[in-house]
Amino acid sequence: MSDLERGLRNPTLVTIYEIAIALGVSHMEIVMPDQIEDAGSPVTDAPPAQKS
Repeated sequence: MSDLERGLRNPTLVTIYEIAIALGVSHMEIVMPDQIEDAGSPVTDAPPAQKS
C-alpha cells in the first residue's frame, strides 16, 4: 500500500475495487475524475485554454 501512496506502483483493478470496498464507496467513484460546476457547466481537470 505504501508503494501506491508514494507513486512507486500503479494499482490493479482488483486493488482499486478492494480499496473502494474498505472505504464503503463504489469503485467508479475512485476512478472517475472530479467535476467542478461553474455557472452550470461542468469542468474537468483539463488545462486552461491558451489565449491567442
